[in-house]
Amino acid sequence: MRKSILIILAAGLLFSNTAIGQDISESDVPSVLVNKFKSAYPQATDVDWEMDGELYKVEFETEGNIDHDIWYNSSGELARHKEDIAQSELPQAVLSRVNTDFKGYTIEDSQRTTTGSDTVYKLELDSQTDEWEVTIAANGQIIKKEAD
Repeated sequence: MRKSILIILAAGLLFSNTAIGQDISESDVPSVLVNKFKSAYPQATDVDWEMDGELYKVEFETEGNIDHDIWYNSSGELARHKEDIAQSELPQAVLSRVNTDFKGYTIEDSQRTTTGSDTVYKLELDSQTDEWEVTIAANGQIIKKEAD
């Protein structure tokens, strides 16, 4: 019984690691992607590439230690871009929703994710009693809300 539990745990760890993504070296990334990335972000630091399903994902930082994740398809087209942003970069509709539905909460962290022409904002909201992780569309509509 104990041996079968260990085998199941080992298999779970193996499969969970491949689902997250496979780190790859920059030399294994198509040059069109590397060139496009370096042209768009010449000052990027802490650059790490990985395969995320069919997409190439690059994680990096820009000036001010701003974290970015970008997914490219194999043709070099940008599929998705996730980045940390300052509260001042949030659209008014998002701020209004927070002020209405989460009165008394402070925004601890905010990210913007753009996929095609759609942009959503993921916020960590804290109060004295609890915390929420909320995803809000650019128009202020709450997409997802879960206790943190």
